[in-house]
Amino acid sequence: MNAAPTRLDPPRPTVDRALAYGWLSALFARELDAEGLAAYAGAEWRPLLDALAGDTSLEPAVAALRALPADDPETLALDLAVTYARLFHGVDGPNSVPPYESAYVSPRGTLFQAPVSEVNALIARLDLSLSRAYAEPSDHVAVELA
Repeated sequence: MNAAPTRLDPPRPTVDRALAYGWLSALFARELDAEGLAAYAGAEWRPLLDALAGDTSLEPAVAALRALPADDPETLALDLAVTYARLFHGVDGPNSVPPYESAYVSPRGTLFQAPVSEVNALIARLDLSLSRAYAEPSDHVAVELA
């Protein structure tokens, strides 16, 4: 638990939650391409990265993002796509991490279980809809973050 700030503590930047959740949703939704990587080096994402860096526990991750080599974005995007596939698409076998809530809450780790219906009901209750272009089940972590 964090201690209450004292008058000597410097002000901490705040993170716009909607922006942060949208950013995380995009990271989990699909592999980053070279254009997406280039955007992180631009001014559009600087305020979010600055705010995240204000949290000392996130500072190393932000520093790593900022240190990504920008001289060959195509190769970097390919390397990240391989890592994404190993992590989320099952390419790494038992070391893979399914991005679906059903895989963690169903007794046998199967997909398309109760969380799909629960998220669909929540989406309908909020009068929202999923894009038909997004072919993942609604209990995908990217959908839940969005």
